[in-house]
Amino acid sequence: MVDNFRGNPADEEQFKFDPFAHSVTIISENHRLIHDGMFYTYTHTVASLANSASVEFIIAVPAGVFPHWQQFQINAESGGLDIVSTEGVTTSDDGTVVTAINRNRNSSRQPGAVITHTPTGVSGGSLQDESFVPGSSTDEGSVALLWDERRAGEFVLAADTKYHLEVTNNSGAAMKIQFKFSMYEIDYDQ
Repeated sequence: MVDNFRGNPADEEQFKFDPFAHSVTIISENHRLIHDGMFYTYTHTVASLANSASVEFIIAVPAGVFPHWQQFQINAESGGLDIVSTEGVTTSDDGTVVTAINRNRNSSRQPGAVITHTPTGVSGGSLQDESFVPGSSTDEGSVALLWDERRAGEFVLAADTKYHLEVTNNSGAAMKIQFKFSMYEIDYDQ
């Protein structure tokens, strides 16, 4: 079990209570997960995604691991994107690994789930979710927070399962696009 209080065990009581309000000190769940080194982000940028082209990702979850997918954000030069997420797919090759960044830069923890891009031979599975980012009349760019814990909760991904995420550019022109994933895995035994 991780020592959840900093300092000497004899001094733990001083960290549990606010000395001014005389109340229990609390922080948000996400803040706590970052402190404990269990919150990760992944970023992938495509410099120019052609019209009608897709970017695909695989989230491969091994047995015994239960990641909580909190946020999927797309930053794009314009709208006109279709997004489909499928659960339980198979692949002939998962593709290129997207590096996981531990949000606690002092932690050596690494997630069990692996996110990759450009998989091949994706087949099967069942629809998990779908969405779209509408086009902009001003072409000033779009930010889409799809699957955000503050708006619609999070997905607790199933162990021993692969997820496929496909984003298709239907804007009528090529665009630069960036993807950001945020998830955490609770594992106090590392």
